[in-house]
Amino acid sequence: MGITYIEGKVSNDGTEEQVRFLVDSGAGYTLLPERVWKSLGLEPKRKMDFTLADGTIVSRAISE
Repeated sequence: MGITYIEGKVSNDGTEEQVRFLVDSGAGYTLLPERVWKSLGLEPKRKMDFTLADGTIVSRAISE
């Protein structure tokens, strides 16, 4: 098993950013760097709790 990355583009309202993603086949959400998130003008819609690999639970604002 190795670590896999892909190059992708994310966009919102005509603004586009190139991003390098770490592939996690079990993930339901994608994490963007804060700089990219802000540059796209994204706003939090709600908060969700996520469980990390060590069992720690973190709450994060999410958008779509």
